[in-house]
Amino acid sequence: MTAQSARQFTGRHMLIIMVLFFGVVIAVNITMAMLATSTWSGLLAKNGYVASIDYAHNDNARKAARERGWTIDLTAPDGVVHLHAVDRAGQPLPTEGTVTVDAADQRSPSMTLPFTADGDTLRTSESLPAGRYVLWAKVGDGPNVIEWRSAVIVSR
Repeated sequence: MTAQSARQFTGRHMLIIMVLFFGVVIAVNITMAMLATSTWSGLLAKNGYVASIDYAHNDNARKAARERGWTIDLTAPDGVVHLHAVDRAGQPLPTEGTVTVDAADQRSPSMTLPFTADGDTLRTSESLPAGRYVLWAKVGDGPNVIEWRSAVIVSR
């Protein structure tokens, strides 16, 4: 090999490699951060162990409702909390008559709002401000009570 055909590795080549390497690392970090912030529910867990127990409790409640043929929807379109709970035959299920609202950031105290009947759907008269919330409602009666949980985002 002659000196003319051999390419030398210079400082410029090293600079290009370093810029490309760190450019890829930074691009991946920015992409992952954007995906994380756009899909994060905003729910905070003070204790991971307690959060896992809560998750299992919520999963068991959903399984119990499914086994009984119940359809339960706890939502908050436009900030007004709606509870639609019917049995297999489409008959409204008994409820406690209130919903507990927790702010997802856990900075605000819990609120308990009363429901008013609107056909087979229950609604609150108060509207929640924009934010992320966890809603809790008790559905059923006697030994068949299920504590139903729903995480919602209210946007205006």
